Amino acid sequence: MDDIDMIVIRLDPEFPLEDVEAIGARLMALGALVPGYIPPDVGMLSIAALRFAQDIDQTETRLLPDRNLVSRMARLARDGTQQPLAGPNAIAADLMAFAQAMNLQIEPSIAFHELAHRDGNAVALEELSWFRAADHGQALAWIDLAQGRIDRLPIATPEPAVERDLAYPLRRWRRNYVVALRIAELELADMTPLKRALTLFQWMVDDYFMAGPAAIFATM
Repeated sequence: MDDIDMIVIRLDPEFPLEDVEAIGARLMALGALVPGYIPPDVGMLSIAALRFAQDIDQTETRLLPDRNLVSRMARLARDGTQQPLAGPNAIAADLMAFAQAMNLQIEPSIAFHELAHRDGNAVALEELSWFRAADHGQALAWIDLAQGRIDRLPIATPEPAVERDLAYPLRRWRRNYVVALRIAELELADMTPLKRALTLFQWMVDDYFMAGPAAIFATM
């Protein structure tokens, strides 16, 4: 019989395993996440796989949520919600609960730059302060909210606002955003994936420019 390598990863006895597994299963079923890497065969949100990456591989997983979800995370922290959660509110609560339970970092900067560009710095900075309050470690409270056991987090005030010029134009982001819109248009076309990719590259060469990050995203 061949030798079998085994790694044992121990969870804290108080870790809410069933709740976190249920939340992760909901996120996967909704298709709310797109990996920026090749996920393991056991699943992108596998608790065992994430702990292996953290404890053995010493890697950190970061989430880059869009503004729709970031705004809802901040709003849930500020206003609470009516249960049961549904739609984007449910995704926002599940994502924050899972991230805090699994020690995943959320990077919301692009979302707040987008908000500031549309509504101004004051609005974006206020929402950012509530997001920071929401993102402050309180995994069990977010799990209870996501699982429908409470309708409000124990948050009374936002984090102190820090002055930043979030409305400053991010020109590289804008350029890649244009390509992202073209990618979305091609996704609706009746083409094979290879044909879509080649069409995109030809469009960039002929009519735009070769935007590396967007091109890599499209090929994935």
